[in-house]
Amino acid sequence: MQTTLSYISASKHMQQSMFFLLICELNSHSNLKIMRDLPPLPALRAFESAARLGSVTRAAEELHLTHSAISHQIKQLEALIGTPLFEREGKRIALTPAGRVYAYEVRQALSFIAQATQHASRHLREDVLHISLLPSFATHWLIPRLRDWYDQYPNIQLILDASLDVVDFETDKADCAIRMGNISRDGTKQITLMPDWQLLVAGINDPRYHLDQTVEEAMHARGFFMIVNDRGLWASQYQTKPADNVPSLSVNDSNLALAVAEQNMCLLLTRWSIAANGIQAGRLKQVSRSMVLHESAYHLVWPDRSNQSHALVLFQNWLIEQCKMFEQFTQLRLKQLDER
Repeated sequence: MQTTLSYISASKHMQQSMFFLLICELNSHSNLKIMRDLPPLPALRAFESAARLGSVTRAAEELHLTHSAISHQIKQLEALIGTPLFEREGKRIALTPAGRVYAYEVRQALSFIAQATQHASRHLREDVLHISLLPSFATHWLIPRLRDWYDQYPNIQLILDASLDVVDFETDKADCAIRMGNISRDGTKQITLMPDWQLLVAGINDPRYHLDQTVEEAMHARGFFMIVNDRGLWASQYQTKPADNVPSLSVNDSNLALAVAEQNMCLLLTRWSIAANGIQAGRLKQVSRSMVLHESAYHLVWPDRSNQSHALVLFQNWLIEQCKMFEQFTQLRLKQLDER
């Protein structure tokens, strides 16, 4: 009986194995047929360029080929397909109905190939991480902490790309991004890193301002000067705003605003995360004890293609730990301000 059962089991296993081999064989023949039907890549690139630009001459210039080479490759493609792709009137060309459909599908396919190549090249090196982040956050928060990163992970290179632009992982080289606010999109993952606070700062040697001033007293100090970009923030954070005739300067980056403050020129409403290092280093001082929770928090976001990156996992864990330590420092600061 046992022998019979073993025989039946072996027969079923053999049938399953033969079925699997048959499927593999069919897939192999199918893939082989697809590869046989695949036109030469140079011909596809020549056709796509001529279709997009509407000119064989311009396609030749774009691909750094001769006019005759582009024409030959397009004719080769038409012969392979068995139908005209362009209507020709002298030197002018126009896509046929079949050519328009084919041009769209070829453009999509070439785009997929370019993306696949880009993604593969990004993952060739697991020891490199490309990070997009705000210039001010990079300068005043992350860079002062990078020595700790390289002490722990000396063989993993970070590439910092400072930018104020909205990150687009489809076109950008970044493996992840650090931004304020919720910027998650389809095909991405995101975690909250830490909150931030708004406060007033001035240059360390600016005699007009000190910690025990109220916001109103600081605003009415002699020679009050402000960064004009902050006018709306004053109203939202302190329910007040400077007069319209106050001398002011307009800047497009928080780094510039901090530089102006360090020159003892202005009273600056800014973020605690980027001012704390300057206060600790003795370049800036806090004005007024008021610190207001910022409406946005810092987030780390990354595309699905970076999800299993060894470098990203290490950086994410390290960054979370650094943010926790900074939050502890912030809470201690708030407590000290309340106790005085």
